[in-house]
Amino acid sequence: LGLPVDDVDGNELGRVAGLIDNGGHDVLVVEEGETEFQVPFVDGMVEVVEGRVVIDPPEGLIEATRSERGR
Repeated sequence: LGLPVDDVDGNELGRVAGLIDNGGHDVLVVEEGETEFQVPFVDGMVEVVEGRVVIDPPEGLIEATRSERGR
């Protein structure tokens, strides 16, 4: 928890707020200011590199899962 999250271009997107087990795979919860978004924690989409989490989500995924924190 708390690790910085970047996209593959090096843009900082937020920090790890949690991990959800949905039964099929884990889902990474990322805090971004007053909002959060979720990304499936699967090979090819999430990688931990030198104390940072690097994500490569498909276009539109972050926007589709963004919500106010705690909701």
